[in-house]
Amino acid sequence: MRVAMPTHWGVWILVLLAAACSIACGREDQSDAFGMGEPPALPKFGDDALFDEAADALRSATDVTLYEGLPHHTRERDLLESELASKSVVRSHDWPFYATPMPLESAEKDALRIAFSNPGNFSARDRNVYKLCGGFHPDYELRWSGPAGNYEMQFCFGCGEVNLYTPSGMAGFDMIGGYREDSTSPYRELLFTRRAQRPAPPA
Repeated sequence: MRVAMPTHWGVWILVLLAAACSIACGREDQSDAFGMGEPPALPKFGDDALFDEAADALRSATDVTLYEGLPHHTRERDLLESELASKSVVRSHDWPFYATPMPLESAEKDALRIAFSNPGNFSARDRNVYKLCGGFHPDYELRWSGPAGNYEMQFCFGCGEVNLYTPSGMAGFDMIGGYREDSTSPYRELLFTRRAQRPAPPA
């Protein structure tokens, strides 16, 4: 004897077939989107090619400018909010800096060019090493331009890290030499001891 299939079963089968087709089509579209196009660029850690490009531009740059970062976004939150409310700021890669560049003599610009185009002052950052520093926060940013476009080098003394932004991408480095009192590195001499607008943290 032949048993008739309930009509609602047929409806559910059609729904399941439609869902399966939708999933398959979605996977195909996703594969096409990621297979045919370029994936988002990821930061490169210790990338020599990006550093060499930026260093070449820095050595001959005539527009070297230094900006001072605002107080830390977690450790000095109240001070940061006060400065944001009362001071003129500019933003670079989502970080705030005082709008007025730090004053630099010609000899100081030369020293900055020499020091931060020298690969011996940088080491490749290990992305697998986590530092208990509260996260990257740029205390200073050095800016310059070259034939390919604009460059920004941000220095975080809490982490001892440097983020380099170039027209070709971003690279992360660690400082070599540090900034302690007994350090003779350019980081301490040219940056860490320099303060123009950022207030001292409360005692």
